[in-house]
Amino acid sequence: MPGIRQQFLVQLVMQQLLVDPITGNKIYGNSISNVMMGITFIGTATAAFQDAGNDIGGSSVATGNTITNWGGNIPLSTYASNSGISYCIFINHQVADNVSYNTITSVR
Repeated sequence: MPGIRQQFLVQLVMQQLLVDPITGNKIYGNSISNVMMGITFIGTATAAFQDAGNDIGGSSVATGNTITNWGGNIPLSTYASNSGISYCIFINHQVADNVSYNTITSVR
């Protein structure tokens, strides 16, 4: 459902523009494949407003994500605080996040 995904991304960007940290997101049980960059959280560099408590993969194998066939191309655009290289899971300017129980295979 591209419309829902786009709306979610726009909401996240708008939150960041308003200096409102993105907190408490739970990214569980997804199968992600054929992407340049799998899961990304980039917050503000201002310590008082950094994202906090986001969870990628949960606390067991049952809540983990599966990411396959990722990377391999040059990014088409760049964003502040993004290294511009391929990665599967990237978190930057985050505090107290969890990245666990994810299955990552098949770098392109």
